[in-house]
Amino acid sequence: MDTAELPVEFEGEGFGPYALSLWKPVTATVAAAVLLATGASLVLPKRYTATASLMIELPAGSDPRAVAALSPVYLESLKSYERFASSDTIFLDAIKQLGIRDRLPGKSIESLKRSMLRISKPASTRVLEISATLDSPENAHRLASYIAEHTVDLNRSLQKRSAHDVASDAESIYNAASARLQRANTARDEFSRKYQIEPLAGGVDNLIELRFDLQRDLQEARSSLNEFEARAGAGADAAEDIAGSKARIAALEQQDESLVKRIEKDSVAVEQLKARREELEAEQKAARAEAEAAKTRLNEARASLAYQGERVSILDPGIVPERPSFPNTPLNIALAFTVSLLGSVMWVAWRYGGHRSRLLPARPIRAAERSYTLGD
Repeated sequence: MDTAELPVEFEGEGFGPYALSLWKPVTATVAAAVLLATGASLVLPKRYTATASLMIELPAGSDPRAVAALSPVYLESLKSYERFASSDTIFLDAIKQLGIRDRLPGKSIESLKRSMLRISKPASTRVLEISATLDSPENAHRLASYIAEHTVDLNRSLQKRSAHDVASDAESIYNAASARLQRANTARDEFSRKYQIEPLAGGVDNLIELRFDLQRDLQEARSSLNEFEARAGAGADAAEDIAGSKARIAALEQQDESLVKRIEKDSVAVEQLKARREELEAEQKAARAEAEAAKTRLNEARASLAYQGERVSILDPGIVPERPSFPNTPLNIALAFTVSLLGSVMWVAWRYGGHRSRLLPARPIRAAERSYTLGD
């Protein structure tokens, strides 16, 4: 076998003139694609996209220098705030307020939400973007603004609810402790106004001194009686003195007994009042300590609220879009031009390859190629 046909090699020098010879169909194809893309872009209904941006701020009590140390894991965790903005309740309220729900009664909420709303958080940022797409630029801006504002309100309400839950227990304990302290103070004040312990104790002391004087008089009377009895034993007339001394001693003993009973009664009353006052003072001290501890816990709970949860605020409410986001006429034209041109080039290259195969005869195999083929 001396000759054989080999694949035709591509020659760039011949491809240029051949491609130029087909400029008319290529130009027509590209022009038709561009005109078709332009016409489709003009016919398709225009839709406008408005975007509002939210900033997810650190808790109020955080160190501002901590912003530079935010980890990628923490920033990624902020994607959970997309659930705030994509709330079905907020979206339903928004389309009802804008009248969109009435204009499209046949579509489901899920379908409307997928076609109108897009929530995203760019990577490594604390920005939340809310994009609303509608056939009216004003309604698109109103929808994006409505969802942004109510997302902020929802986050604020959740923070208030969380703060209330955190502080409610501490407030209940503090209120109970304050009520106990108030009761203790009231009881102590009422006791002080009703019972004067110091004057009563002073009265007992006066009775004790009076009994001491009475005991001294009784001792003197008994000594006098002994003297009178000694004189009577010696034959002196002392009967009248003895009778007077005995009468005085009996009166003094009766007074002493009355004083003893009164002293015992008043002493018991004073001791009881002192014991009661000590109980009230002990309760007052314990209630004050409990109230102070409860107040400290309440302040700590309230202070900890500043470190709980990020704050969401509106960074940019957005503007009313002036250019439609769909269809993108320049992009469509550029794509149609590029695709049609590339397709035309590939079509020309394919035609050129077939043209070369028909024009060139089979060429002989060189000696080196023949020996390699036979040896193989």
